[in-house]
Amino acid sequence: MGKLKAIIFKSKKSIIVTAVLLLTLLVGGGTAYWWYQNAQVQEVSVHTAWKGQLAKYVPITGDIEASSRSSLFPSPTAKIVEVLAEEGQAVKKGDVLARIDATEYRTQLDKQAINLANAEATLAYLSGSSAEMDKASSQNAVSQAGIALETAQSNYSAAQGNLDDINTLNANAISQANLALENAQSNYAAAVSNLSARGTLYDNAVSQAQIALESAQSNAAALADKLHNVEIANANAVGQAELTLENAKAHYWIAKKNLDDLDNALHEAECALDTAKATYESAKLNLDIVKALYDADPILYALDYQLAQQAVAAAETAVWNAELALDSAEMGYQAGYAAAKLAVIDAETAVRSAEIALSNAENAADAEYAAAAKAVSDSEAAVSNAEIALSNAESAGSLEYAAAEKAVSDSETAVSNAEISVSNARSGAAVKYEAAIKAISDGEKAVRSAGIALSNLNTTATFSSATAEERVSNQADQIALLKTDIAYLNKKIEESELKANVDGIVTKIDVVANEYPQVGDAIIVDGATEYV
Repeated sequence: MGKLKAIIFKSKKSIIVTAVLLLTLLVGGGTAYWWYQNAQVQEVSVHTAWKGQLAKYVPITGDIEASSRSSLFPSPTAKIVEVLAEEGQAVKKGDVLARIDATEYRTQLDKQAINLANAEATLAYLSGSSAEMDKASSQNAVSQAGIALETAQSNYSAAQGNLDDINTLNANAISQANLALENAQSNYAAAVSNLSARGTLYDNAVSQAQIALESAQSNAAALADKLHNVEIANANAVGQAELTLENAKAHYWIAKKNLDDLDNALHEAECALDTAKATYESAKLNLDIVKALYDADPILYALDYQLAQQAVAAAETAVWNAELALDSAEMGYQAGYAAAKLAVIDAETAVRSAEIALSNAENAADAEYAAAAKAVSDSEAAVSNAEIALSNAESAGSLEYAAAEKAVSDSETAVSNAEISVSNARSGAAVKYEAAIKAISDGEKAVRSAGIALSNLNTTATFSSATAEERVSNQADQIALLKTDIAYLNKKIEESELKANVDGIVTKIDVVANEYPQVGDAIIVDGATEYV
């Protein structure tokens, strides 16, 4: 309101000054005309010219303003806690004129400083010797698993060698029994019975192998379904994180546009004022030209002179309106800039957080998918092993059935004692053979288990190392975010002290201690060295 009154008063002064100048020009013109008429009949006086200084004085009525000015417009949302200057006081550049309440910023700064110290301590721990000890422990476990694998392979080779020896011994015993069976035809019935038993064992072995194969196939199908579900869940998690990131980016551009709109509105108001001033100056210049023509011929140029005066008045009104619009734009800019800037900073922070969340979701998805894919691969290997076992059971059963048929054929010509000997020999050979086969099977399983354990430990060691590096990277990102927040809080605390930007006199101070400023309240310091 005070500034509006000043503008109106200034405009009135300008009108008065213009009227005085016009009256002076009219009087001067009349006097000159009168002097010119009298000079036609008066006697001319001649004087000797001399050298000297010619002094010119132009009386002007107007406002005196400082050439340099510091204007501060406190935000209506921040409470003034202390006023350190008063109107008419001389101040130096950098002197604190008033303080804004920064208690909340200081409290947040203390909390973030504690969080930063804790985050740096955590980073030091993650980067220190404990992580190296974890790596060393994993590598040691891998080495132990390698030794266990070599031991299992050695035992497996020994079992295979033992099978060759047992096969040799069994072959000798069976050969001797077969020689006896040639003389023991009475064992024919026992051989037939043995043939039937071998068929039953064969059927049972094949049936069990088929059941194991079906179980392995069912497990593989279930794990494949689980892998598909993991893919869907991971896609959903990553998609949600990407959607969050897109939303954060959209909010950031909206906040950025609001900030740009404030700058554009202020710039447009300044350009409108400059245009109005230029129009006003052009109208005044045109008025001077028309005035000269009007003085020469008042009747011919009376209408032009009146229109020129109206154009000057209209241009002056336009300047006034443009100054009012600029003041309004400046007040709107001061009121909304801080909030818009804070919104941009918050949006940038949200974008960074969404990017980190997206990265974490993608990493977690990769880890879960790898685990599920490995389970599917292991189940496929189990199916392959079950198929091999079924084939082996069928082959072994066929061989044993053929041997039994041969035994029946041999027993037809064998006597009862030879038949018993053959049966005993075959039974002993079968027990020894099955024991040797079982030893080889156990050794093969031990080798496979040791290999799987070694592979799992290698994978675990690699995953632990990658996880530790990821934790260190994430912790470093958290520290960077905390440092950015602390810098922002320090800046806000520094901005809570309203300081003079020039040496001069406090000519206006609207703020009051322990109260919130009104929109348009200002603290103005005018420079005390140069005036216009």
